[in-house]
Amino acid sequence: MKSRILYIDYMKAVAMILVIMGHVNFANGDVKAWIYSFHMPAFFFCTGLVLRVREQVSLKDSLRNKCYRLMLPYLLWALLYAKFTILNLLMIVYGSYWTIAHAGTSTNLWFLPVMFVALMFFYLFLKTGLANRLVSKLFLLVMAFVIGCFLPHLKIGYPWGTDVAFMAFAFMLLGNISQNYIERLYQYFKAHSSIGLIISFILFLIMFAGTQTYLL
Repeated sequence: MKSRILYIDYMKAVAMILVIMGHVNFANGDVKAWIYSFHMPAFFFCTGLVLRVREQVSLKDSLRNKCYRLMLPYLLWALLYAKFTILNLLMIVYGSYWTIAHAGTSTNLWFLPVMFVALMFFYLFLKTGLANRLVSKLFLLVMAFVIGCFLPHLKIGYPWGTDVAFMAFAFMLLGNISQNYIERLYQYFKAHSSIGLIISFILFLIMFAGTQTYLL
């Protein structure tokens, strides 16, 4: 059984809390916009933190595993929420946010196909043999971000949210690049708990100040 990396669990927990906060009506639109600006990128960043670069990776096995863990739940829950018609089925299979919404199913499911496509991008990158090179990762990160920003807009969106998946892939790469640095930072704060508490308090004040600024 794989051991848990606690600080990544904490980061995901904070992101989950922010997702819940963003979906309830306790705050105005500006506060939600502030939350939405980083809470989903945080999930993709955390995913990159746990992705390991290995010389041997089976694309077939990775595809099968992620289909079972991401796409199968997506299809099952989407069909469960939606009224079954051939048109709704086709829109669910297409899998963009627009088609998911117009199929009458839960729009929260958009995350699953986007995560699937972004992970496939990562596994394809591993197959190139360039994943151990920092320069290659940085170049691909910038390219993925640029593509995600400048892809032509489609009214119905791209299949499986591929345009968003480019952005998700960029944040995954950023997390993957940051693995060793964040681990060292965590170990330092763990050994110097007082400094960690001070920085945590400062971050809390910054977040609180940001929220209050939006409320003004």
